[in-house]
Amino acid sequence: MFQRARNSYVAMAGRIISKKLRYLFIYFLLVAALGFLFQRMPTAYLPNEDQGIMFVQVTLPAGSTLEQTEQVMDQVRSHFLEDEKEAVATCFTLAGRSFSGTGRTWGSRS
Repeated sequence: MFQRARNSYVAMAGRIISKKLRYLFIYFLLVAALGFLFQRMPTAYLPNEDQGIMFVQVTLPAGSTLEQTEQVMDQVRSHFLEDEKEAVATCFTLAGRSFSGTGRTWGSRS
């Protein structure tokens, strides 16, 4: 089986060498196609459908009240809506839930 694979490889290499211009043309055609596809590939780190939403998680010390959490979330919301108003259009806040299971979170949509 090894000899058969070796003989097949040697025969194929011989055909490629005897018709080198044809295979060189095919090689450059493949390189040009890959170059074209590479130029069309998106350059952004994130795809367009994944951009536009930002999540911020606010975590207060254990035993903090809901009112304390809402005060901190109000400060964060005002920061984004006032200081970062060029980048943030709207905000949405939610207290009492978190990505880690418990706690409070805050989300912003830009």
